[in-house]
Amino acid sequence: MGATALGLLAALLAPAAPRAEQIPFRRFDVRDGLAHSRVTSVVQDPLGYLWFGTWEGISRFDGYQFDNFGPAQNIDPPIVFEMACHADGRIFAALWGGGVVRSAGIGGTDADVGFTRFRLASDVESNRVYDLALDSGDSLWCLTMGGLYRAASAAGPAPEFERLDLVPLASAIEADPLGGLWIGVGGALLERRAGQWNRLREPAGVDTSAIISIDWIGDGNLLILRERDAQVLHAGRGYWTSLAVPLRPGQRIQCGVRDRSGRYWIGTTRGLLRKDAGGWTTLTMSQGLSDDYVRSLFADREGNVWIGTNQIGVCRFSGERIVAYTRFQGSPDREALKVVQSLDGAIYATTAGDGILRIGERENTIVPGSNRHPFASLDYRLVQDTRGDWWIGCPEGALRFKGPELKLTDDARLPLPGAPGGESMIAVTCDPATGAIWFGSQRRLYRAAPDDSAPDGIAWTDFGEVPGVSGVRKILPLRSGELWIAGFEGIARMREGKMEAIGASAGLPNTDARSLFEDRDGRLWIGHRFGGVSVTADPGADQPEFANLDSSKGLSSGTVWSIAADSAGFIYLGTGRGLNRLDPDLRRITHFTTSDGLAGETVHFCDRLRDGRVWLATSGGVCRFSPDHEDTQGPPPPIYIKRIQVEGEEVDLHGGEPARIGQIVVPPDRNFLSVEFVGLYFRGDHPLRYEYRLEGGMEDWSPPTEQRSMQYARLAPGRYRLFARAVAPDGSRSSVPAEISFEVLRPFWQQAWFLALGALLLGSAGVGLHRLRTRHLIAMERIRGQIALDLHDDVGSGLSEIAVLTEVARRQAHAADGAHLEQTAELARALREKMSDIVWSVDPRRDSLVDLIRRMRQTAMNLLEAGGIDVEFTAPGEKVVDRVGLTPDRRRHLFLIFKEMLANVARHARASRVRIQVEIDHDAVRLTVDDDGVGFESKENREGHGLRSLEARARALGGRCVVSSTLGRGTRISVTAPLRRSPRASLPRIFMRLQRGRSSGQHAAKRKESSR
Repeated sequence: MGATALGLLAALLAPAAPRAEQIPFRRFDVRDGLAHSRVTSVVQDPLGYLWFGTWEGISRFDGYQFDNFGPAQNIDPPIVFEMACHADGRIFAALWGGGVVRSAGIGGTDADVGFTRFRLASDVESNRVYDLALDSGDSLWCLTMGGLYRAASAAGPAPEFERLDLVPLASAIEADPLGGLWIGVGGALLERRAGQWNRLREPAGVDTSAIISIDWIGDGNLLILRERDAQVLHAGRGYWTSLAVPLRPGQRIQCGVRDRSGRYWIGTTRGLLRKDAGGWTTLTMSQGLSDDYVRSLFADREGNVWIGTNQIGVCRFSGERIVAYTRFQGSPDREALKVVQSLDGAIYATTAGDGILRIGERENTIVPGSNRHPFASLDYRLVQDTRGDWWIGCPEGALRFKGPELKLTDDARLPLPGAPGGESMIAVTCDPATGAIWFGSQRRLYRAAPDDSAPDGIAWTDFGEVPGVSGVRKILPLRSGELWIAGFEGIARMREGKMEAIGASAGLPNTDARSLFEDRDGRLWIGHRFGGVSVTADPGADQPEFANLDSSKGLSSGTVWSIAADSAGFIYLGTGRGLNRLDPDLRRITHFTTSDGLAGETVHFCDRLRDGRVWLATSGGVCRFSPDHEDTQGPPPPIYIKRIQVEGEEVDLHGGEPARIGQIVVPPDRNFLSVEFVGLYFRGDHPLRYEYRLEGGMEDWSPPTEQRSMQYARLAPGRYRLFARAVAPDGSRSSVPAEISFEVLRPFWQQAWFLALGALLLGSAGVGLHRLRTRHLIAMERIRGQIALDLHDDVGSGLSEIAVLTEVARRQAHAADGAHLEQTAELARALREKMSDIVWSVDPRRDSLVDLIRRMRQTAMNLLEAGGIDVEFTAPGEKVVDRVGLTPDRRRHLFLIFKEMLANVARHARASRVRIQVEIDHDAVRLTVDDDGVGFESKENREGHGLRSLEARARALGGRCVVSSTLGRGTRISVTAPLRRSPRASLPRIFMRLQRGRSSGQHAAKRKESSR
C-alpha cells in the first residue's frame, strides 16, 4: 500500500469499565531502592540493563537492585525528563535546567559509572531540555524551552550544539533506525530523511495537529499519539493506520508503546489503556496498577511492559499467566478453599466462613443465602453432578439443589429419600464416568448412584466403615474402577467391592494424605500433610510401588493440599508455599508465589476447569492460571561480572569487558577472592539460578543455585579461570558465560628464585660442612695415627727394653731374685702384647672389616694352635668385605668379644677342635665359635663373668649373644651385631694412601732414631 494510503478504524469504542480481576503488576518504588517515585523515562542498554529517569536522578536496575546516580555523578539538577541510549551503550539524559548528561560507559563497577554534563547554550531556557533523540548519523537532537538544538557528533569528547530556527516550540521528537527523524509540531508532523526536511503529507482524513508523543516501536513502525480526538497514528512502511482511543472526560494521553505481541498500551492521567484482539481495556489501581497517572511506557526485550507513574514508582507487567480475584462485594473474607465451574460456565468459590462466591467478569458477589448455616463453611464439600444438580455435604447429612445455576433456596432444594440422616458428611465427590456421588463421614463410605427405578432417581449404598481411615477427607474414583480414600489419618482403597488399608512403604512416607489425583497416564498421586507427594504408576497392584518427591528434591513445601494437571500434561501442586508446576517428564519444577501474581502463599485447591485454565483457591483469594498463556520467551539471560574483591578490597574494573576480565593477580598473603555476578532477567523476582566452573580447580559445572557470588580462600598457587552462567526458568542458559582469569601467586619461599637461592645456600652450607667435617676427620686420623705410632715406638719399645734388661739381670742375679725377675719379664711381655692390641685398635689404617678379620685369624692361631687345638677359620673373601668400614669403638668391641670367646675355649673347653665362622648378612656381622669340648649346663654357668661380658658387649653394639651348650658335647657361642659404616669409608682413597705412607715414614724414622 502506498505512503498516502489510509486504513481507518472508525468505530470509537466506549471506555471499558474496570474489571474484577487483579492484574499481576509488580511495583518498584523508593522502598526498593528507586531514586524517586516519579518515573519519566525508561530505556534499555545493549547489555540489557534497565535505566529509569526520575525527578531525583537516574536509576540502573539489574533485576536485583537499583544503582542510583545523581548530583554526585554530575546529574545536576537531577530532574530527568527524557533518556536515550547510544549504539555504544552510553546513556543520554535531558535535564530540566541542566542541559544534557552522558554516561561514561556501561563497563566497570557501579562506582565507575559517571556522567558528563553539557550545556547547550548560555541562557536558562535553552538548558531546559524536555525531549531528545539520537539519529543514525550520530547526531543528538534536543527539544528545549529555547528551541531545537543539534550536536553533530554525540559520541565526541565535547559535543558542540547549534540552534536551528527550523521549527517553533515542538512537542515531541524521535529517530527511527532507518535514518529518519520525526518531529511533532503543533499543527504538523515533520520528517527529516537524507538531510532533507519534509512536512509530512497528511493521510486523508487524519489530523496530525497537537502531537504529544512519538515513539519508535520496532518492526519498522512508528507510534504517534495526538491529543485531539484521542487518536493513535500507527505509521508503518508505506501505510498509515489510525486507532481511536476511548477516553473519559478529563483523561489525557501521556505516552504510548506497542509490545512484542502487538498490543497497544496508552498511558493516561487516569489509568492505563490496553488494546488487544478483544478491544480496549482500562487498567487502574483497582486492577493492581500502583498509580493511575502514567508518565512513561517501555517494552523490553523479554516482552515485559514497564509503566512509569507520576507518584508511585514503576510497574512491571510480565503477562497475565496468573490473574487474581481478591475483591468480593459483601465479603470481607478473601480466603478461598475450593473453585467449581458449573455446566453453564459460572465460576464459584467456597470460603472458610463467608459462604460461596461467584466470580464475575465485572464484579465478584456472594451467592444469596450461602453466608448462613450450613453453607457458610463448606470448604471442599460442594460438587455438581453430570446432570447439573448441586450436591452439598453438611453436618446434617447430604443436600441436593437443582442446577445448573447454584441457587440455595427452598424451592431449588431436591428431596433425597433413603439418604443417611444425622451423620456429618465430610467429603463429597462426583464420579464423572458413572455420575455417582460419593460421600464420606467420620468412618463410613456412601454412594448415591443414578437409578431410574429408585425414588427420585437416586439409589443409596452404605459400604460401611473404611478400614484404617479416621475422618474421610478425599475420595477418588479411578478410571480403572478402583476407589481410593484418604482420611485425616490413613489411606484405603476399594477393589471389586472390598476395602483394604494401605500402609506406609518406601516412597510413601506416611498415610496422612491431604489430596488424591489421577493423571492422564493413569498414575496415582498422593499429596501428604508433611511428606511432599508420592506417585505410583500402578495403583492397582497388590503392593503399589511409590516414588516420593519432597522439599529436599525441589518442592517449595512438604505440604501438598491439592493436585491438578493441564491439557499438556504439566502437574500442579498446591502447597503451603505457593504453586509448584512439574514438567511432564517430572525433571523440572517451577515455583509460583505472590511475586508472580498469586493472591496468597497457601494454595488450598487447584483444578483444571472446563475453560481449560487451572483455577486456584488460595489464602488471599481466587486465582486463574493460564497454562497456554505462555508469553514468548526472550533471549537467554546474559551474565556479567558485577564486583571483584581481593581480601575485601575492590578490584578496579573500569574499562574492562563486563563479561570477561583479564588476568587478576592475587598476592599470597591476601589469598581471599570474592566475585559477584549478575544475570539480567526481568520476568519475575529473582528467578535465575547460576552455575559455576573453576578451571584449574572444579572442572565440571556446579549444580544450579540461587547464589550469585563465589568466594575462594586459600587456593593453591597457580592459574585459574572462573566461568559463570545464568539459568532461566525455562532452562535456557547464558549463551556466553562470564569469565575471570586470575593467578594466585606463590609465597616468596615457594618461588623459583627463592628455591634456587635456598638450594644454592644449602649446597654451599653442605659443601662447607663437608669440608669442615673432612678436616676434622683428617685431624682425628692424624691424632689416632700419631697415638698408635707413639704407643708402638715409645711405650712398646720401652716395654721390650724392660723385658730384655730383666732377662739379663735374672741371669746375673742370685737364685733368690731370679724368680722375681722372671715374673717382671713375663709381665712386661704381657703388657707388650696388650699394647699391641691397643695400637691395632686405634690405628686408623685398620678401620675396616678386612683388618678385623685378619687380626681375628692371627689371634686364633696364636692362642689356640699353640695349645694343640685344631682351628678351622671361615670368613668372606676380602673383595666382599673390602668396602665395609668400622668405627674404632665397634672394631674394638667386636675384637674383644672375639678374644673373650677364644679365651673361654682355651681356659674351659678342653677341646681338640674349634670351628670359627665370620658371616656378613644384610649389614650385620655374625661371629660363631663352635668347639667339641666338655660343654656345660647352660643354666648353671650363665652367671660366669665371661658370659656376662659377652652379653654386655653385644648389647653395647646393638646386637645379641646366643650361647648353647650340652654337657659332654661342646659349646656354641654366636654373636650378631649390626654394621655401621665408618666415616673413614667416605674419605678419599688417596688420603688413606698418603696417610699410610706418612705413618710408615715416621715409623722408619723412629726405628732409626731408636737404633742410635
